[in-house]
Amino acid sequence: MLGGGLRSVVVGNHAPELDELRGRAEVYFAKAAYAGGILEGIHHYRFAGAKDD
Repeated sequence: MLGGGLRSVVVGNHAPELDELRGRAEVYFAKAAYAGGILEGIHHYRFAGAKDD
């Protein structure tokens, strides 16, 4: 599902099996875990009006 070409976020506390997706342009690996990782991904992709600080 994460390798389907859509922008994806993998949170910091991901399962080790997802490491094989590293390096794909459409998959962002967040440092933060849980919801914090999703928020980090939203900022990374500039969704919902998120702006650089």
